[in-house]
Amino acid sequence: MQKYLLSLTLFAALLFANCQNNTDTTQAPDEKIRGRGSSEDKGPQCVLSKDNLLGIRIGDTLEVIGKRSKPALIPDKVKNGEGEFQTYLFTATNKEKVRIYPIEKGGKQIVHLLEYSGAGCQTEKGVGVSSTLAALRQAYPDLTVHGSEIEGRTTATGGGWRFLMGDQHFTVDVDINSLNPDIRVTAILMQ
Repeated sequence: MQKYLLSLTLFAALLFANCQNNTDTTQAPDEKIRGRGSSEDKGPQCVLSKDNLLGIRIGDTLEVIGKRSKPALIPDKVKNGEGEFQTYLFTATNKEKVRIYPIEKGGKQIVHLLEYSGAGCQTEKGVGVSSTLAALRQAYPDLTVHGSEIEGRTTATGGGWRFLMGDQHFTVDVDINSLNPDIRVTAILMQ
């Protein structure tokens, strides 16, 4: 019985220490990612906050993220109609990936835009990658949609969120009622 209690106490101490080491104290409690259920749970693995994506915040330096990221940030490039951009791929502890678009500020590389295209995280209203336009409209009645004249990217904005949609429109003004309600979110953008 004493061995059992000692083992249980040691396990609890290790679990507590691990939780303490993974806590980002620079975030307010309401900005943290909240885990959901077990691996058998069909719900999302995390709920996104508007300025924190899997532990990365807009304005963080790449240096700080690189120290927390195991494996390290992976340099990558994105080429579109506006040019070629240096980006970095970040792998979170839950194996989800985030594309980071940095800008130079004060001699440091600062996170300017985050692009999430994984399946495990959703907004507070249950919208995630692969959600339909119909689901977006139901969750965010203030939803607006815009296209891009150069790239044809279609972006839906609502509830303080930006969603990249799997449809192309080469005009800025897009009538949301003219779109197929079954088009899907391909990425969630944070800036």
